[in-house]
Amino acid sequence: MLRLSSPARSTLSACPFLSLRNSSNPTPRFFKNSRTIPRAFSSIVSSSASLAVGDALAAHGYFDRAPELELLGHLRNGVAHGNVFRIDNPKSLTKYPAHNRLAWVRGDLKTEFEVVAGLDGQPVLFSFMCPGDALDLLMSVGLYLIRMGNGDPLRP
Repeated sequence: MLRLSSPARSTLSACPFLSLRNSSNPTPRFFKNSRTIPRAFSSIVSSSASLAVGDALAAHGYFDRAPELELLGHLRNGVAHGNVFRIDNPKSLTKYPAHNRLAWVRGDLKTEFEVVAGLDGQPVLFSFMCPGDALDLLMSVGLYLIRMGNGDPLRP
C-alpha cells in the first residue's frame, strides 16, 4: 500500500519534501541512490510553473499589482536569473509591496514571505521559499485571478 509520509527534512536543503513509502520497502529504489531526485523534481516543477505564470502576468502588466502577484513576479525573475534575487529598484517595493500576507493559500504553516531590499543577491528556491511554498503562491494567484475575472471579492 502506497502512502505519503509526513514531511521530513532533506539533508540537502532546509525545505521539507514528501517521500513515497510502502510497508515492504520504506525507501523506493529511485530514492535510494540519489537524495537529489525529490529536490530536483520539485525545483523543476515550481521553477517552470513560476516562469510560465510570471511571464503571463508580465504580459498583462501584473493586472492590479496585488502583493501576491508582485511576489510571484520577483520569484519568477529570481528563478530566471540563476535562482538569485535581483532588486534593481528597492523603492518600488514601497509602492508595490510583494508578500503573501493576503493570499488565499498559505500552506499548513501559514508562512509569510515578503520581498525586501536586503534579499538582493540571495537565493530564491530552497532558501527564501521552498518549492511547495511556490506552488501555494501559484494556487493563490490562480484563485485571485479567477475572482478578479468573475468580479468576486478579491480577499479571503
